[in-house]
Amino acid sequence: MACEFKQRRCVEFADIDQAGVVHFTHFFRYMEAVEALFFRHLTLPFISETGGTHYGWPRLAAHCDYRAPLCFQDTVDIHLFVTAITRSTLTFYFHFRKKDAGSLVAIGELKTVYARWQTKPYSLEAVAIPEEISSQLSVAPTERWKRV
Repeated sequence: MACEFKQRRCVEFADIDQAGVVHFTHFFRYMEAVEALFFRHLTLPFISETGGTHYGWPRLAAHCDYRAPLCFQDTVDIHLFVTAITRSTLTFYFHFRKKDAGSLVAIGELKTVYARWQTKPYSLEAVAIPEEISSQLSVAPTERWKRV
């Protein structure tokens, strides 16, 4: 069962602001990208559709604490940890570290809910995480993601 995943990425010019550092909103994009790669790595559906009903992971909460800047062409390691699993929610914790120095750049958290929705008429409701997904996930040991 998987409880963590890592991705390395290089900061692109489009990610930086006028001060030359990664704009704070891009950390949320980075978290979502790593989350989607985590699901792909496990060959699990991230978003699906059956008979006009869609299933996926809307956000309940998102948070990021910034510790140091990331600049153009910096390489950052993003480490995802599964920190909580309930009947219909997953919580992920993220560590962002500069590759060369290993220094902590940011800590992020996403809380997601497994939901189904229809577009006409629009409806959205939390549902139980399917066994095919929950059986492949586990919570990371606290000492792995709490140590900073």
